[in-house]
Amino acid sequence: MGRWRSGAALALAPERDDPALGADRGRNNAFGFGDDPNGFTTPGGCHIRRANPRGSAVAGEPRLHRMIRRGTAYGPLLADGVLDDAPTAG
Repeated sequence: MGRWRSGAALALAPERDDPALGADRGRNNAFGFGDDPNGFTTPGGCHIRRANPRGSAVAGEPRLHRMIRRGTAYGPLLADGVLDDAPTAG
């Protein structure tokens, strides 16, 4: 997806996760892809690069091929109580 588990962008922290960066909304989104035209740090097909090309021509013309997302349901809703006995993670 172009981000570590903490939310830190690969473009800013390519070697390892940086939880402090992931928590800082101002710093965490202050990046572009101009210094990575071949997509070695943040792959050209990853979600963040397709959803917001940020001036990069990897996903097409900058700001022209922006992806719009919409959530969708997969199948009918589960009945009440179906997950009550499901094991919890951890």
